[in-house]
Amino acid sequence: MTEVILNNGMKVHLMEIHTAPIISHWVWYRVGSRYENQGKTGISHWVEHMQFKGTPLFPAGVLDRAISRDGGIWNAFTYMDWTTF
Repeated sequence: MTEVILNNGMKVHLMEIHTAPIISHWVWYRVGSRYENQGKTGISHWVEHMQFKGTPLFPAGVLDRAISRDGGIWNAFTYMDWTTF
């Protein structure tokens, strides 16, 4: 695995595996319930779910169907230490 740190501090991890002609792309943010204030919890998980709500240009389900049509999966998840898209 190769790690590159961009000028803005973002870490990019690259790993090539040549056993299948696929690509996987994830963005991991260091935000999760661990970093939320007591009494104001759940915002990380809420933001994660907003990705599936759609916009005027891309209504809910449009991007998911486009990705699925090409064999992909569109997903996101939240943990205590990170939120992933």
